[in-house]
Amino acid sequence: MTRLFTLLLAALAFAPPALAAPYGEARVLPVRSQAQARPGYHLARPDLLATASGVRAHGMICRRAGHAGLPVRRVRVQHLDPAGRVLDVVEVRVDFDSVRRSASCTAYDLATAWKIDPADTVLASAL
Repeated sequence: MTRLFTLLLAALAFAPPALAAPYGEARVLPVRSQAQARPGYHLARPDLLATASGVRAHGMICRRAGHAGLPVRRVRVQHLDPAGRVLDVVEVRVDFDSVRRSASCTAYDLATAWKIDPADTVLASAL
């Protein structure tokens, strides 16, 4: 089961945009995004969607089966300029099934008022 879960995550991480476009009419922005997870977790790079008021950051975080280390409680998303300076930060709480240690995933979704330049980077971190 764990191997199947890992293969599924790998397939989703490398899926071309045409196959990974579950956002209907929303436009996925061509901006570099990165993710930093804690041990025992997989944090996918966020999809960045253009909205009327700014940018929406949407992604998945998954806990690996049997993980008993520090829990992830929040996902932080940072907007960085081309020099790596932090322009803005947003955070959201994430919840996992805390009773079992089985693998589980949860989505995060953040609305921002950001105006992103194609040279910028968005960094998601598990906290």
